[in-house]
Amino acid sequence: MKSRILWAAGLMVLLLLGWFFMGVMGTEEEAPASSAAPVAVAGEAVAQRTLTTNLVYQGTLQARAKVPIIPRANGIVDATFVEVGDFIERDDVLAVLNADEVQLQAAQAQAVLEAARASLARAEAGARPEEILQAEAGLRQAQANYDAAKASLDRSRVLYEEGVVSKAEWEAVQTQYEVATAGLRNAENALEIARQGAHPEDLRSAVAAVQQAQAAADLAALAVEHTRIKAPLAGFIAQLQLDLGMTVGAGSAVGVIVDAEKLRMPVLVGSRDVVQLRRGQAAELTVDSLPDQVLQGTVATVAPAADQASGMYSVVFEFDNTAGVVRPGMHGSVSVQVQQLVDVLTIPFRALVDANGDPYVFVVTMDNTAERRPVELGVREGTHVQVLSGLDAGEWVVVVGHDALRPGTTVRLQANGEVVRP
Repeated sequence: MKSRILWAAGLMVLLLLGWFFMGVMGTEEEAPASSAAPVAVAGEAVAQRTLTTNLVYQGTLQARAKVPIIPRANGIVDATFVEVGDFIERDDVLAVLNADEVQLQAAQAQAVLEAARASLARAEAGARPEEILQAEAGLRQAQANYDAAKASLDRSRVLYEEGVVSKAEWEAVQTQYEVATAGLRNAENALEIARQGAHPEDLRSAVAAVQQAQAAADLAALAVEHTRIKAPLAGFIAQLQLDLGMTVGAGSAVGVIVDAEKLRMPVLVGSRDVVQLRRGQAAELTVDSLPDQVLQGTVATVAPAADQASGMYSVVFEFDNTAGVVRPGMHGSVSVQVQQLVDVLTIPFRALVDANGDPYVFVVTMDNTAERRPVELGVREGTHVQVLSGLDAGEWVVVVGHDALRPGTTVRLQANGEVVRP
């Protein structure tokens, strides 16, 4: 009997304690409006705005084109006309190599061409006795030229094989031999035509001789032209290794030209971003070292497949840099607008309170009390976020002072330092 009385008394104590704590909890959850002085809070009205979603990437700028300066002939630099940093147009002459030898070869080839043309003219007109004598003299001279060139070729071949003669000298001797051979052939044809008259096959041979001589003259003229080192494209001289008197080799780069009128920025993006990017989309670039410079551009390329190693997609942006203020190698930030929502309900992001991942706000009711309201959110831009559900336009949400609020707390609403409601 006594134990039952003790058990009942203990149960009564537990019930009283439970009622006490429930009363305390209830006063924390909902405070009567008249139980305390109004809590001063700052608020902002739910309003319609236009929100945009931008993708932003960091990267380093590159020149659209970077091309080496490569001479097309061997030789010694006679003159230079540019320095590093100069802007040049395509085909501008950057330097000139010594052209004495190739100019002589060009002159010789031109003389052979003129002789071939004269032979063709005589064949077409028919030869006179004195012309036959002249053709014979021409053949003797051509034969002497050929014999000298052949002897020089034989000597140079041995010296070239022994490494005494350079490749350029060996090629020059070969050219002289080819020119002398052509001259001899032309002289033979000329004499034959003079003796036999203008037969159809002779005319065809004379025409062919002119064509051959023309090709040799064009080749010699091209060799002269190759002694002029020209710019392969328009741009800035980024590197240059051309000094007076130095020897350069055909095919060996002596500098670099960059086309900086268009700048490129390659970046790697994930699969969520790449589906929102397409070629031609507008992009805007801000440069870290030049904060006042903003370049307009576009998405130039979007890789159709991800890199196997990184799983990322390569995207290249291109920007107009006609003014030339921004330079390759600078670091910048590119922004691409991929979405725009017009006239959607928004609230300040700082109005949100996150209760274990379920966001809510405090709404100031018409009777100046705080009401806790869960919200569903959409796109965020800067300081504001889209509200999909939970709020109506014109309602006031608390942006400063949430920590002192409980549902039902009486508040004194202010905005921009002024009382909104008394």
